[in-house]
Amino acid sequence: RAGVELIRGDHRANRLAGEILSRSHRVPDQLAAALRELNAAQGSERCSDANLDLMRKLVVKSHLLIDVGYVHNQEMVCSSFGRNAYRVGPPTYRGGGGYDVRTQVEHPLLPGSRLVISTDPKTGFSALVHEGAVLDVAPSDSRLTYGVVGVRSQTALFQHGAFDPAWQQNIGSAHESTFFDGNRIVAWSRSDRYDFAAYAAIPRSEIDHSWGQAMLVMLPVGAGAGLVLALVVAQLVRLQRTLSTALRDALKNDELFLAYQPIVDLASGRWIGAEALLRWRNANGVMVSPDVFIPEAE
Repeated sequence: RAGVELIRGDHRANRLAGEILSRSHRVPDQLAAALRELNAAQGSERCSDANLDLMRKLVVKSHLLIDVGYVHNQEMVCSSFGRNAYRVGPPTYRGGGGYDVRTQVEHPLLPGSRLVISTDPKTGFSALVHEGAVLDVAPSDSRLTYGVVGVRSQTALFQHGAFDPAWQQNIGSAHESTFFDGNRIVAWSRSDRYDFAAYAAIPRSEIDHSWGQAMLVMLPVGAGAGLVLALVVAQLVRLQRTLSTALRDALKNDELFLAYQPIVDLASGRWIGAEALLRWRNANGVMVSPDVFIPEAE
């Protein structure tokens, strides 16, 4: 029975690592497409109104990118959310495609978020991906360990539980590998196009019939089901982490306030009233541009 359980665990771990790798492949494809459009239409001013409009369109078109912007001097100067600068820090490493990669970045509108930012070092244009877009394939409170790591840099890009360096002895230079480390069944699947790999580790205690049934529901069965699941999960991630969610949180946290603009009679110069204007200062003290959140609020 133990042998049968390990074989089942191998199969499930391989399927999970394969699904994560498949989603990871879509990230650089959409990122490269967005940066190509920005670089082609950049003009002399990176944060021009025209570029901000283009950034918003690129985010709407993408299934995975939650924001697109411009990074300069370790700051996100502007993005699809407007001209609200916030610090992103130095690059974590330079990827194989020549992009500067920052990992585990927190967006000021999404406290606690863990984002990966890829930046074209020549232009500063950047694209942001939330780890949930890649990793939402299993219950987040499960005992599974899974994620994506840069192969050359050995840097975690997305992770639910850290990659164990001791596994590298079993992996070596293999593109595909499955092994038992004494406590967990580990699957490793390396991309043949990009410098990253997906991993999944399942504790032996989790390899039972009920867990297997749950994974059969969570993971795609066949190419058709896989495509439907990917689209559904991507849409759920976008719905959970878009501006509308941040706006609802702002309402709960009393981050919205009113500013009053006088209405003046031009003939007499007298104030005859005031216009109430809604403003948003988030928990980190950053003002969110009205032209970003007002359409969503309406």
